[in-house]
Amino acid sequence: MKHVNIPIFIPHEGCKNSCVFCDQRTITGNNLCADRNICLEIDKALSTIEADTEVEIAFFGGSFTGIDKALMTRLCDDAFMYVNENKVKSIRLSTRPDYIDRDILSILKERGVTDIELGIQSTSQKVLNASKRGHTVEDIKKACSLIKEYNFNLVGQMMIGLPSSTIEDEIKTAQDICDFGCNGTRIYPTVVLRGTYLEKMLEKGEYIPQT
Repeated sequence: MKHVNIPIFIPHEGCKNSCVFCDQRTITGNNLCADRNICLEIDKALSTIEADTEVEIAFFGGSFTGIDKALMTRLCDDAFMYVNENKVKSIRLSTRPDYIDRDILSILKERGVTDIELGIQSTSQKVLNASKRGHTVEDIKKACSLIKEYNFNLVGQMMIGLPSSTIEDEIKTAQDICDFGCNGTRIYPTVVLRGTYLEKMLEKGEYIPQT
């Protein structure tokens, strides 16, 4: 059976941090706000999807659990309606380790979310600090443990080539993602986007991109 994601982008709106590499509006190619009628987007996408296709609604592009909790709940309710109507099979989202707690996980669980993609990026505190991630390795461990406790599928996102990172750091991050119980991973190369702090680091010779 084919699988299709219907991506609902919430660019940077839920994130109060500014990592050196990040510009979600450039990455996602839109400036949509979170407080909108996502049903229009979902209905349009569903009209293009063939029968006998496994469909998933995916909240991507930012830290979904960092947006206003009432708005997050409403968006989950809107998506869950399609699950209840058997139009889509599941819901997934991406977020940061420091935007996970029991209250948030309960809201997500009650509204049909099955998969959480966690922006781990690196399990080296040195690399997290150099990338201005704004959280600790302990935050990562705690978030992974809670997500698994609530029986979500956990995907650990990691980035290679971050500032101050070594191949040893990246191998350890990969091993930690396995050890933290992740069901899958996404591996992203660090790309220098115009207008980010990482571009300034590049210009000053403080950062050398991977070849």
